[in-house]
Formats: sequence, structure tokens, C-alpha cells
Amino acid sequence: MLKPLENGQLDQITIKGRMPGLNDYIAKERSNRFMAAKTKVDMETQVWLAMSFAGDAGTLHKHTKPCELWICFVEPNHRRDLDNISFAVKAIQDAMVRAGVFPDDSTKWIQVLHYTVAFDPNNPRIEITIRERKNHE
Repeated sequence: MLKPLENGQLDQITIKGRMPGLNDYIAKERSNRFMAAKTKVDMETQVWLAMSFAGDAGTLHKHTKPCELWICFVEPNHRRDLDNISFAVKAIQDAMVRAGVFPDDSTKWIQVLHYTVAFDPNNPRIEITIRERKNHE
């Protein structure tokens, strides 16, 4: 079970490896809709495992205020573009809701998304930082 956030901490989650991009998902959906559904489940499971480690380490908490998500996709090379890579955000947000980080993934709770891309051929990953918003409506 996730603990409540204290004193404006930042949450940090690292997902090891890459996640399928939108082009990969579309190809699977066109060939077999069950393969596409399995891909989404696999993506959410990958996120859930990373969140479990972060929760155990005390770097992931339950949020009760609007937040910003800062997501850095660390790719092994320049082959995929950011809009293809960022498809993973859907699975990331859905897994966060399932894990109890947010009550839901509406704009009431996740109000800002920041995407960046970096490159590391030896250690592809996705780094996520969650920040509660100071001024929110």
C-alpha cells in the first residue's frame, strides 16, 4: 500500500528498458486485436513492477492533489520519434490509477505532462517524476 506524500516530496519511478511505441501497437492491432490487448496489459505490468519497486523504496506515494508528470524517455538510439514513443504514457497513467497513485487519470489529478527524450545505448529506460502542483484549480 502506498503512503501519503509528505512535505512536497518528488516521486521518482524508473522503468527499465523500452516500451512499445504507437507504430508497434498499431501493427499488432491490425494483425490480431488480442495481440494488441495483450501488449497493453504487458505495458501496464512493466509499469506496475517499476512502481512496486519505487513504493518499496519510498519514492512513490499516493497523491490527493493535482500533479504534473515529468517523463523522460531514455532511448538507445534516434530511430523512434517522440510522438511514437510517448504512446506509453497511456499505459503509465492507467497503471498508476490501478496502483492507487491517483484516484483516476483525469485532468483533475494529472494536469500537466512534460515529455523529453534522451539517449543511452547501454541503459534505455523511462524516468518519471511526479510533482504536486502548488497553484491549482
